[in-house]
Amino acid sequence: MKTIVGLFWSVMAGFALACAVIIFSQLLGAGSDSLGFTVWTYRYYTLSLFVSGALLTFSKPARQ
Repeated sequence: MKTIVGLFWSVMAGFALACAVIIFSQLLGAGSDSLGFTVWTYRYYTLSLFVSGALLTFSKPARQ
């Protein structure tokens, strides 16, 4: 049960970080246009990157 709760919170942390980066980059006007992606592709890649990064960061076996 402890592992499932840890997975849940790491996904939520990654999602929150990704949303913050997406909103911040949209406010600056940077992001998908400068990279050549559509807006939804940029959001998908950013969300995937931060969720998987958070899962690796909060995983004890991955850190050891």
